[in-house]
Amino acid sequence: MSSRKYRKDYRLIEHVDERGRFTTDSVYCGEVYRFSEGTEKAHAALNRMLIWTVIGFGCYIGSLIPYSTASQTMIVMIPYLFSALPLWMLLSSILRLLKRKDELEQKDADYANDRIPACSLWLLILPGISLAGELCTILFKPQRVLNGDIVFLAGTVLLIVSAGACFSRRKSVTAEKESLLFAENQQ
Repeated sequence: MSSRKYRKDYRLIEHVDERGRFTTDSVYCGEVYRFSEGTEKAHAALNRMLIWTVIGFGCYIGSLIPYSTASQTMIVMIPYLFSALPLWMLLSSILRLLKRKDELEQKDADYANDRIPACSLWLLILPGISLAGELCTILFKPQRVLNGDIVFLAGTVLLIVSAGACFSRRKSVTAEKESLLFAENQQ
């Protein structure tokens, strides 16, 4: 079953199985969505986004490993640590959409149309704040700069680049109702 928002999209069907027990199954009966640019194009874009997201995860974890001045500065670390949530949500949305072949449910369409662009945008903003804070630390207190700060800086820049790559591909992953796509194809 799904969340309360999508409960009207499902119907419960009760039946008796071969052992004589009552079982209840949920069947999706809501509107059908499809990728607006076709399944092949959307899956190609999702595969590229998956690669960029995995690179972003590696950069995120790799930049936290070495000891650095950035790990001691609150303005740098708090936004950077909070960027793990949109990074995880972006990865889970991409993996969920890659499992879908042709028809999408409303929840999947919401992931494609709302969650992927929002998570990508937050992944541009939060590490960007950390990057600005780290650059201020390097400019105003260069005597405190450690080797770990260079690794943190490189990891943050690569995380922002990967988020920008995902944000730029958001249009090729959008989903529309099947009736709208059918009407556009008829014209």
